[in-house]
Amino acid sequence: MKTRSPIENLRNYELSLSIIYQDQDIVAVCKPAGIVVHRCEATPADELALLQLLRDQLEKHVYPVHRLDQPTSGIVLFGLTSQSASALVEQFTHRRIHKCYQAVVLGHPPSSGSIDIPLTASEGPAGTDASTLTQSAPVRQAKTTYQTLAHFEPSWSNLGHDQWQLSLIEATPHTGRWHQIRRHLTSIGHPILGDRRHGNQRYNDAVVSLGPTNQNDRMMLHASYVQFRHPTTGELMELRCDPDLNYLSIVNLFGNAVTRCEISGS
Repeated sequence: MKTRSPIENLRNYELSLSIIYQDQDIVAVCKPAGIVVHRCEATPADELALLQLLRDQLEKHVYPVHRLDQPTSGIVLFGLTSQSASALVEQFTHRRIHKCYQAVVLGHPPSSGSIDIPLTASEGPAGTDASTLTQSAPVRQAKTTYQTLAHFEPSWSNLGHDQWQLSLIEATPHTGRWHQIRRHLTSIGHPILGDRRHGNQRYNDAVVSLGPTNQNDRMMLHASYVQFRHPTTGELMELRCDPDLNYLSIVNLFGNAVTRCEISGS
């Protein structure tokens, strides 16, 4: 019998969303890779969105306050009232929300680093950075810091690569530019595995060919942690979401790490 991917299950309403936290004002879910948070003009008419799935699961209206890229998995917050949603949006706007991501990247970056490279505020050509922009594409300050959690050196000679170098990192965006983490990591020579816009397509395709499940719906970027103030009580909230089984199944392909670490929420 054919095994369906998580995204196929979602499209057939056979998989419930994982709710991390819920009260009368807010709800947080762990978004699977491969679905959009909410619809836009470019969203196909027959494609489901996270907002739609959550609304139907809770049987109540939900208000989006931020988004993750379609191939990224991890924590997404929603308001359950317009007032709580507006309060959360204000925190995002004024950078009072702290987020951490886990990513698998090509190469072995240093143990830690800070990337402070201006970026365009909206979509541009693939690989766009400050050195290729024109006056018609203004840039804005952008900063990302990271820590390297593990180095891997898998040997996949059957793919024509005798020795790969991959790393698991934790990245923290201090600003909120379009595809910021993805573009910043590419700019320092360590693109995210599975990033089909800013990454290395040869390596992306190689891992898809090895994967035990359909990897085309995901990128190896996961929003693992968020810290914010509750919009009604003001309580400091810290939410974590461990990487999903699909993410872990790809990491398990790498074998033993050069540097050991635990793959879990920040």
